Amino acid sequence: MIRSDHSDARSSALREREKELDCVYALAALLSSGDLSVGGAAEGSARLLAEAMGDPGGARIAISLGTLTAAYPLGASEPDAGGKEASAEAISGERPICRIRATYGLGSTGRFSERERSLLSSVASILAGAAERLEAEKRERSYREDLERKNAALSELLSRIELEKAGIRSSVAAAARERVVPLVARLAKLARRTGDGRDAALIEARILKELDEALSRGAPGPDDPLRRLSVRELEVCDLVASGLSSKEIAEYLSISRATVERHRHNARAKLGLPPREGSIAAAMGVRAGNV
Repeated sequence: MIRSDHSDARSSALREREKELDCVYALAALLSSGDLSVGGAAEGSARLLAEAMGDPGGARIAISLGTLTAAYPLGASEPDAGGKEASAEAISGERPICRIRATYGLGSTGRFSERERSLLSSVASILAGAAERLEAEKRERSYREDLERKNAALSELLSRIELEKAGIRSSVAAAARERVVPLVARLAKLARRTGDGRDAALIEARILKELDEALSRGAPGPDDPLRRLSVRELEVCDLVASGLSSKEIAEYLSISRATVERHRHNARAKLGLPPREGSIAAAMGVRAGNV
């Protein structure tokens, strides 16, 4: 008889231990859910703890996790006066993160064992850590969503600015071509009558080219390599891009050929063109052979 009682007690202890392990495993699975909230963690933990008690049907579990409270069974009333009670809490600094209160009513035969009290304490610590993690993830999600909204608004604003800039550029270009180009043509015609027609044609071509590039691309940006060139170097490069030889450029600008070669050499260095590689014409945005 004594052996039978001992065996029954041992079997009961094993069953309770198995329920405790099931609770821990189920709690781990619950807290690893990707879309879990703090409220969901509290509700699920209350149910799992009630099922792990010695008298699951008579156990009532209330969990306070941060500012949220969950109870199992749902809508459980206040514990009966004189009922059995056990509690545990986890504290971070001076602030309670998690409180767990477990009760058995007067009609229940359950008693809280040391194992159950230890389980309550362990779950309180686990839930406290999980709550802090979930709150951090919530803040991170909120930050990412806010950043995405701001990026979308910024992209929309930049798109509108680019559209407005394109519209303004188009209007300015149309007005300039309508008013400036005829004046340039008249000046070139006048120059041909009074001077060298070839020089007049070159000047007209250069003015129209500069005007077209300025209207099409706008002013060169701060990183544009062409900004590194001096006025004379830029002038020489423009003439090179127009197809003139060093001799022709020297005659056109009334300078020596050696000076032209020096300007070309300095311009190639500033444009990052290695010796005997690349071309000034290509760097100026014009299709031409190597120079």
